Amino acid sequence: DFNSLSNVPVNLDTDATDDFDGAYSSLTGAPTNVSTFTNDAGYLTTEVDGDASNELQVLSISNDTIYLTDGGFVKLPAGFDGDFNSLTNIPVNLDTDATDDFNGDYNSLTNTPDLSIYSTTDTTLNESEVDAMVSDNGYAMQSGLNDTASNIRGDLSAVAISGDYSDLINAPDLSDTANYADQSALEDTASSLRNDLAPKNNVLALDNTTAFTPDADYEPATKKYVDDNAGGSSHYVGELYGGGIVFYVDETGDHGLIVSLTDINFGLPFGQYGTDVGANSTWNGLNNSDILDNGAASGDAVLVAKSHTGGGNNDWYLPAIDELNMLYNARFRVNKALSNISGAHQISPGNAIHYWSSTELTLFHAMKFSFHDGSASIESKTNGHQIRAVRAF
Repeated sequence: DFNSLSNVPVNLDTDATDDFDGAYSSLTGAPTNVSTFTNDAGYLTTEVDGDASNELQVLSISNDTIYLTDGGFVKLPAGFDGDFNSLTNIPVNLDTDATDDFNGDYNSLTNTPDLSIYSTTDTTLNESEVDAMVSDNGYAMQSGLNDTASNIRGDLSAVAISGDYSDLINAPDLSDTANYADQSALEDTASSLRNDLAPKNNVLALDNTTAFTPDADYEPATKKYVDDNAGGSSHYVGELYGGGIVFYVDETGDHGLIVSLTDINFGLPFGQYGTDVGANSTWNGLNNSDILDNGAASGDAVLVAKSHTGGGNNDWYLPAIDELNMLYNARFRVNKALSNISGAHQISPGNAIHYWSSTELTLFHAMKFSFHDGSASIESKTNGHQIRAVRAF
């Protein structure tokens, strides 16, 4: 029963019989139909007072007053009369007299320089004009230069122009044998020059790979002798060495990392999907590769990398993710070196190309590296990517 309902809206319309039926005639307050307009209901339909002209008035204006033809008028409030002198707040420095402004004519200038001394634009002097020159008229004559220093007033200094060494001032004293080598010393015997000069007859024509040990202080040593005995390293990033290109050298200069000359394979999976092998080092790719080797199947990335024998070496491995990042940082020198080697492959910077690392993340994922932007990312072990081998020295 409707009457049993609770919380019925207070203003609920329960009587539909009084609702608007949509008919214009049912509207209340509707505007009056034009056909039913009556006099004085907004319109005049007939002349009321017999004069059709008194409802219309002609307006006219004179000065500040508006007049009606029936004698009525309206006086307008006072306004601006259009006279400049009636303005208020005129700028203080307003130039109201243009007759005293500069007309742009040179002759109208004041304090102009006297240009009468420049009677011609020809600056070439003839012989008589040159002969007529006197000191202090823009030139110093020879007599002034020959004068004493005190009379030259500090404007000019005496200069030796003879070209003779003996005319120079502040010339070095070459007779000072304490600071300069005497010619006789240069012509002395070889034994007297052992600590200063190497006699020409002791300079040996040797290549840089021939071992030569000098037997006297003044005899030269070859590059090979220096490399072998000076304690320095001959290894550098970009060097062709050990079957590949050096891309990292440690602080001793004797150890580092080498990358293979080519990509070992393309599109191979990481392998061991669903197994947590434990090869999770981010920097030790050799250790990761040894761990992965235990359960790897033929065609897995690690086995392909370890099977590489570039340079006759069998200690290649799949690099860890940080080792690939180090290779990325050295890519300029590495790729430059690779570009000069026949049959070598530069490391690809392609946007869609990635290289497998030996760094495992989960049972199903490992890390890959892009040489397009130097980014490392997670990847399913089943997907195929490039393989580049690395070895240490």
